[in-house]
Amino acid sequence: MATRREFLVRSALVLAGGTLVATLESCGGNLTEVQAELAAMLPAEAGAVGKAFLKAKPEEKETAAQALFDALDEAGVDVKDAGALGEGLRAASRADFAAARTVEVKQWVLSLTEARLCTLAS
Repeated sequence: MATRREFLVRSALVLAGGTLVATLESCGGNLTEVQAELAAMLPAEAGAVGKAFLKAKPEEKETAAQALFDALDEAGVDVKDAGALGEGLRAASRADFAAARTVEVKQWVLSLTEARLCTLAS
């Protein structure tokens, strides 16, 4: 059985990877519209984690989503390919842990990528 954290992160990664392609196309790539579309699709727990992260790191409020998309772009991830996007998010999360880019949110240790992904639902 998956832990609560595994459920949250897997759900967020699967939903983001599976829906971002259609969302980007329907919104013409507009980041604000993409965020709104994805926010409605992420699990409720993701929103609570995202809000807690933003409370602890208010400077991320305006930059988290753009930083997430920029990191994927810099890594050469084709965000219009759901499979590539999902793998890109997982790879970015693993790289965050390897480089100690982690944050503690609600007594969970999350990669910066995971925390930023959760802000989309907050």
